[in-house]
Amino acid sequence: MQSFFTISGTIRRIESHGDCSLIMSVTDTGGGPVNLIIDSSTYVVDMENLQVGDPVLAYCDSSAPAPLIYPPQYSPVLLVKPEEGHSYDLDTYGDRLINSKGSLRLQIAADTEVILPNGLDYPGALNGKMLFVDYKASTRSIPALTTPELVVVFCSSI
Repeated sequence: MQSFFTISGTIRRIESHGDCSLIMSVTDTGGGPVNLIIDSSTYVVDMENLQVGDPVLAYCDSSAPAPLIYPPQYSPVLLVKPEEGHSYDLDTYGDRLINSKGSLRLQIAADTEVILPNGLDYPGALNGKMLFVDYKASTRSIPALTTPELVVVFCSSI
């Protein structure tokens, strides 16, 4: 099962990096530098045009190789420009729509936007899929229960 770690910070520089990729230099929340390699396989939520000075949240595959250099360099699978008051999760959700960590359970409402990465509506079952979830409020129960605003369904591993 795929697991992810996040890098949260502010974009300090964006420049070309080889053929069809970018290097995004970020200052993480601890004040340290991190370089993110962005290519055509990196999913950017809402196809947001990220710019210098923007906050960014990067999801990186925990099992992907990373060079042992300074500053650290990762190739994120997903980028989101975080919004105030929103929370995010990228994980595989099981039969009861509980994530693999057992920390979040989804309650899909009629107004929840459920889409594929290309922006098309997704009418199928969500269980067993890798989901990116954007939500605001959740209960304090274990697992926390939330009604997300947006669910992006990845039908294959990312």
